[in-house]
Amino acid sequence: MGWDQATVVEAAKNYQETERKEKEDAELQRREKRLQLHLAYHYQAQKLRSSPVGSYIVDSTEIEQVKPSLTKNMTIDIHPTDTPGIFKAEFNFGAAEGVMIIGPSDEAVAQYSYSIKDVSEEEGDEEDGDKDEAKSADPAPRGKGSKKSKKAPLRCFYELCLRGRDASGWLLNLDDYCTGTIMFSDRQLVHFTADVDLPGVGNGHPWFNAQKVSDIPDSCGEEWTKYVEDESDSDDEWWRSHYFYYE
Repeated sequence: MGWDQATVVEAAKNYQETERKEKEDAELQRREKRLQLHLAYHYQAQKLRSSPVGSYIVDSTEIEQVKPSLTKNMTIDIHPTDTPGIFKAEFNFGAAEGVMIIGPSDEAVAQYSYSIKDVSEEEGDEEDGDKDEAKSADPAPRGKGSKKSKKAPLRCFYELCLRGRDASGWLLNLDDYCTGTIMFSDRQLVHFTADVDLPGVGNGHPWFNAQKVSDIPDSCGEEWTKYVEDESDSDDEWWRSHYFYYE
């Protein structure tokens, strides 16, 4: 084509600059679209009763740096439970996913997580015919619980415990569970900042920001008892201390 070296070098620089600009523009558009989802919700949320329950979009520089290709659409969905002041959340951060138990104190979330564990073990030992008997004992406590939940005090600070797996399938919680905190920045409970223990993800204790986009959780209902240690997880404990993720 008759190009000299200087022309080729200049063309390569221009191409790299164009590619970089396109990536920056695409990222800005992605973030703008997510922000508009939150702002649209926030506008109508001013007329609603405050509650942590709902669907949130998540941003975290620390988590995004681990696996940029997997962390562009991080979410967390918070569900109510039968226990006043206690919530169950399902998170998908790309680099990790799992379940959180959220409550007013360490003791409250620990007690609830153990109660789930106990119920699960009992159900595993029961025959199908025993389920009717279990149901007969449920209605009264649940009825009372639903009434009390309406009177649960408004809070901006919560403790949490979590279980989950990273992008490679390794269990995050080789102990019973990991811990963290949530702080809402407004009394309408539409935005919060959290720090959580996520072993093997970034520095192992990342911060993230969450903005609510809906009052209806959008998740499939993963169970707390799904994320428990099995034989393959025991073998991972040594490897976890030696390896982290890289692009």
